[in-house]
Amino acid sequence: MTSKFAGLEFMVELALSYVDGTVSDLAEETKTELTHLFNAYLHEEMSYESCRDALISHIGRDDALVRIREIMSQPDEPLPYREDRDSEDAMSLRKKTRTWTAIEDQRLLAGVARFGIDNWQTVAHFLGNGRNRAQCSQRWTRCLNPKISKKSWSPEDDRQLKELVNLYGDKSWTKTANIMGNRSDVQCRYHFRQLTTGEEEPGSLTKTMSSENFNLQSPPAPSDPSSVPDELMMPLTRSRGFSSTPSLVVKQDTPLLLPLAPIVNRRRCREATTPSVEISGQPKMLWGVTGTDEQSLSTFLSNFH
Repeated sequence: MTSKFAGLEFMVELALSYVDGTVSDLAEETKTELTHLFNAYLHEEMSYESCRDALISHIGRDDALVRIREIMSQPDEPLPYREDRDSEDAMSLRKKTRTWTAIEDQRLLAGVARFGIDNWQTVAHFLGNGRNRAQCSQRWTRCLNPKISKKSWSPEDDRQLKELVNLYGDKSWTKTANIMGNRSDVQCRYHFRQLTTGEEEPGSLTKTMSSENFNLQSPPAPSDPSSVPDELMMPLTRSRGFSSTPSLVVKQDTPLLLPLAPIVNRRRCREATTPSVEISGQPKMLWGVTGTDEQSLSTFLSNFH
């Protein structure tokens, strides 16, 4: 007999929350009448058909009653728990993190209807599927409790939340949620973070690395090296050897200054450094820093060997 169940008042609140989620701007008089109807049905003082007809006459729908009947008609046998052959640690981790299914939620609500919210061990055993009392209690408190509001936070709610955090600190979310009355600890913690998180500070990494402040293009090389500022010139040593002619050393009375060239396109680089075939009528290609032509360089190298 369902009339002897310990948690029927929670089912009345649950039924009203279902109605509130589908019917907007429900008058207080209508809420009072619906409360009476659901109470009468759950305590077996009214048949399902009579309660359904009354609901349709008041709000034009009966889906809340249909959902309550599905919860109340859950069988007594718990859901079977299917163990796999993985390690005990992996199985324990999955038990803590696996997502709740619709049938698990339905059986949890049925367990609350039967045993109330003060006997989670019995509720967990009724549910089955390897769920423990801590998981059942947390699921009810944070998700399924019909008192938990899903509506937006009002300025008055924000003010109360800040006052409670100032009073109890930012670690006592369960106590804060209990005083709020219609919010879970997770809702309170998350919303407080939203209220206290400021905008991005000036000069932060995200702003510094924006496309407006970070130019990946190198400036063009000046055609006249004399126009390059001194701080962009690279001094060479007074005496420097060249790998192409190891015995050749160029001595300078003053440092040789070269402009720092920007990174250029690789294709242009290859075209500039690859020797081309000599064409009649064009000047010979000169090699090295001394301006030696190819024939003179070959003669020098043969004599060197």
